[in-house]
Amino acid sequence: MRFLSQFDKRGECRSVEYGGPWLCGGYADLNGAMVEASTPYIAALIEGAQQCQRDADLAEAGRLLAKHGIQQ
Repeated sequence: MRFLSQFDKRGECRSVEYGGPWLCGGYADLNGAMVEASTPYIAALIEGAQQCQRDADLAEAGRLLAKHGIQQ
């Protein structure tokens, strides 16, 4: 999610690594092109990542409940 958010122009487009805005500095043209190229795909990618994280979280919760003998 954090990685994908840096290419989502609906938000701030902030670099995950450096915290600053993507669309500034020496590579602003390249960063802007990356944001534009990802625009048609970003919403579906973010939705998929959220679902994947939810599934992983629920699976982990189930494992922890079972570890402690708690029925789901």
